[in-house]
Amino acid sequence: MAIQPFFALSTDKYFVRRIHRAGITQAYAYSPNPKKCGTIGVPDASIDIRFDYCGNEMQALVLGPVPHHAEVQAQPGHFYSGVRFDPGILPPFIEGRFSDFIEKEIPLEDCLADPKLQRELKNARHSDLQTALLVRSMTHSNLTERENRRQTLLRDMVQLITRSKGCVRIDDLARQLKYSPRYVDKVFHQALGLSPKQFCQAIRFQHTLFELTHGREDVKMVDLAQTCGYYDQAQMTRYFKAATTLTPKKYRNQIVKSQYEKKFVNY
Repeated sequence: MAIQPFFALSTDKYFVRRIHRAGITQAYAYSPNPKKCGTIGVPDASIDIRFDYCGNEMQALVLGPVPHHAEVQAQPGHFYSGVRFDPGILPPFIEGRFSDFIEKEIPLEDCLADPKLQRELKNARHSDLQTALLVRSMTHSNLTERENRRQTLLRDMVQLITRSKGCVRIDDLARQLKYSPRYVDKVFHQALGLSPKQFCQAIRFQHTLFELTHGREDVKMVDLAQTCGYYDQAQMTRYFKAATTLTPKKYRNQIVKSQYEKKFVNY
């Protein structure tokens, strides 16, 4: 599951509902603590649709994946709710390609292909109703037979990478799918704007992040590096710091100090 722990670290209560269907990972909601408002997004290879409420105003943004840490705007006094899609998934009701959204924050109204859905989301004014509308819309697709075949291949590639926790070589990926490595790389680049290696790095980082966030407090960094498939602890530290601005140890200390798990409210 793709997680963004700095969203939760910016608030006192982080509401989350794990969905795991129709290409959606979870729904979430939070209001930033004015003293902790600044936050960052980290690599997760996922797209979010986030609704920003302030008084009677609502703005919706499509938040694209980032290859390294990036500032995410959050204002005190605002309430945010969002839906996070599975890694590598571009909702069928969004115009464009997955690669169009990398390192971007785009107003939803600028890329939503379905005017009816746009009106329904605007009128819903409640995160549960908005989530239900998005789940429903994920089941509708008008792809051609050729596009369906490519989407099936892409889905199979993404599943194999996520199941391996980002620790699969492109040659092994191609062999399991019975395609050439060159074709696998081409399909990935065309669909996601990422190479399989870049996607693997994001998934492996997410596995490392999850273990540091929700795993044992006494985990040794050298053991974690080996478990997560890094060459050594130094390689893990370099990638983790580029992704979060923190070393794994400093990040783990911040998680423990903030009593991270107590922030969560399941709904």
